[in-house]
Parts: sequence; structure tokens; C-alpha cells
Amino acid sequence: MAYYLTWLHGVSGTARTWGQVTGNEGYRVIWGSTSQTVTNESIEEIQALYANNADTATDVNSYTISGSGTIYWRVAALVNGYPQEWSDESSFSA
Repeated sequence: MAYYLTWLHGVSGTARTWGQVTGNEGYRVIWGSTSQTVTNESIEEIQALYANNADTATDVNSYTISGSGTIYWRVAALVNGYPQEWSDESSFSA
């Protein structure tokens, strides 16, 4: 089963939303102030590149990211408590 997120969206302020993934048990959002280019890194290695992370509940596909300046972020569906494939990186100005 594919757990890849295809849509990342920005809404007003620092709230972020994304497309729903069937079978999710929540989502993990990671973010930081530096853009991260990844090629073949593992799920764990990609998460370690970002300074912050937070989990949402099942079917909650939005999160408000705090910070200032340019924020770079990714999200992954959680299955059995573990993030699946990370989304592409997106950014916004806070």
C-alpha cells in the first residue's frame, strides 16, 4: 500500500494542510529553518535533518507550525507508529 502524500497546502498563517492518506494512523510533520536536499537517505535520516517534529491523530491532516522567517517542512503518514515515505519539501514565510 502506498502512503505517499501527494498534496501539501498552505493556509492562513502558519497552519499547514495536506491530502488525506488512506490507512493512516496520524501524521508526522517535520520542519526547520534550513532547506534539506535529500537523495537516498532513509526515513530516519531525513527526519534527523529537521530540528522539529510533531505527530497528529488519525485522519488529522493539518498542523500549525510555529516559527518565524522561512520554514521548510515535510509530512509523512504514520503506520504502526512509524513514518512512511516523506513528502517533498515545501516552504512558507512566517
